Amino acid sequence: MWVSMLKYADSFTMWGLVLILIIISFLLLIKAYKVIPVGVAYAVFVGLGTTGTYAVGVAFLGESITVWQSIFLVLLLIGIIGLKFTTREESK
Repeated sequence: MWVSMLKYADSFTMWGLVLILIIISFLLLIKAYKVIPVGVAYAVFVGLGTTGTYAVGVAFLGESITVWQSIFLVLLLIGIIGLKFTTREESK
């Protein structure tokens, strides 16, 4: 959801916050790579990022939402959930 902040980052403090959120985001992605396949981890990362960014835009930034966008967002979430539930975690 740090992507939503890029549009409004206009100070050193805001850019610092964006950078911290990016680092946290990628550290969590790296952690996920250790237990699930890379393709699934990345698909979940991007899909949840897309969903979160869209939700922040609608809830806090006054962006509009259409029925078709909602339908496709739900389909995206179904795909993410399906990938996660059908993928075995790697044991170490």
